[in-house]
Amino acid sequence: MKMKTTQLALAAAMFVSGSAFAGITARLDPAQEAGSSAPTVKFTLTNTGKAPVSVVRWETPFTGIIGEVFQVTVNGVEAEYVGRHYKWADPQDYDMITLKAGESRSVTVDLSAAYNLSETGVYEISYRTSESALRFGQRASAAQSKAFAGDVASAPVRMFIEGIPYNPPAIPTEWTRS
Repeated sequence: MKMKTTQLALAAAMFVSGSAFAGITARLDPAQEAGSSAPTVKFTLTNTGKAPVSVVRWETPFTGIIGEVFQVTVNGVEAEYVGRHYKWADPQDYDMITLKAGESRSVTVDLSAAYNLSETGVYEISYRTSESALRFGQRASAAQSKAFAGDVASAPVRMFIEGIPYNPPAIPTEWTRS
């Protein structure tokens, strides 16, 4: 009997958490200002649920593009991510962004800061991450991944971008020891 009660309590906890978290929506809108050559998008995350929800900041662009948070293609071919790659520890309280029930948070992002946009063409940009990664980071446990098995994704945005020259960082030709 104890086993069934524990399983029932765990199932109820996952249902409550899952239903509250299922109310997160992501949206992208073109945000290119007139006269600007910077290809920008406005990212909005909304909590449509009835309870506050915390998300891991690095799974969103709210603190800048610090990982491959967008899928970017040009003329159907994946654009190269040229931003930094990070390995994150388990998220702590200070790594979380909390959205109150009904709250939306937006940020405008310059895609050329993290993606090679040197080819002229029609770019398709979208945001997609798993619910478990958004809530617990990429190191979500199997139980967390199972409890939050869905995705949070935006509809794709299409923008024509005139190629922006990309200059990769110089590779040192000679190393010195100090």
